[in-house]
Amino acid sequence: MPDPNTGKTTFGGVIPAAEGEWQEYRGNAYRCQLYLLPKDGGGYLATAATLPNIAEGGATEQEAVANITRSLVAVLSAWKQSGVPIPWHAAAEEAPVGAKAKWVIIHL
Repeated sequence: MPDPNTGKTTFGGVIPAAEGEWQEYRGNAYRCQLYLLPKDGGGYLATAATLPNIAEGGATEQEAVANITRSLVAVLSAWKQSGVPIPWHAAAEEAPVGAKAKWVIIHL
């Protein structure tokens, strides 16, 4: 539901950010692009646009975003703690057919 003061919609306490590439902000915050696709049997699949092999499902868009946000926190934390570089890659020029592009801020 949009915040009446800002007009921004939150997903599980995460506010989608403005457009742009994934990048690190002030140390431990990341702006992350997601693609949301409706599943044939119902529900939604959320995939990370610029990280390999990260996807989560949910009965609603909000649930799928909340689930992938938890996964992103876990995966990004593990990469940072291990000292392994985060394997960012460029996002596709356009979202997959039928997908919505969303942005979330991940705080570690």
